[in-house]
Amino acid sequence: MSTRFEFDKDDVPLHFERVSMNRWVLLAGWIATATGVALGVALAAGAQRLPAEALGVLLAGLGGVMAVVLARCRRVETVVTRRLLTMSAGPLRRRVPVGFIDGFEARAATSWRRLYAGRELVLGVGHDGRQVIIPTANLDGLASVLGSQQ
Repeated sequence: MSTRFEFDKDDVPLHFERVSMNRWVLLAGWIATATGVALGVALAAGAQRLPAEALGVLLAGLGGVMAVVLARCRRVETVVTRRLLTMSAGPLRRRVPVGFIDGFEARAATSWRRLYAGRELVLGVGHDGRQVIIPTANLDGLASVLGSQQ
């Protein structure tokens, strides 16, 4: 049996957090998706000319893609073990060895991460200045676990 996160028997999660997308953003996304699909199907089915039919197929196709994105990326999960930090959003997964984390800083959420939480944790990874940014609703819990691992 396969689970979403697989661990060694001695590497149990020290912190787990599931942050769901803001419900109003999710609701607006589903309404826009349904509207786009319905409009696209109506336009493609009732079109007398090729450009209108092509536009209808395009709208219906984009609505379908949006439905898949909304269903798959409705939450972000973060797991911290003794050795590894894993963040996943739908099919996307980012893994960082805990030993590579140089430091971290809390700040207000920016970019796409605002759709999930109001705060984020910026992790310095490696010596080349790379960053991993994690949206979090439990900033203190995540920071304390990462702080105790350094």
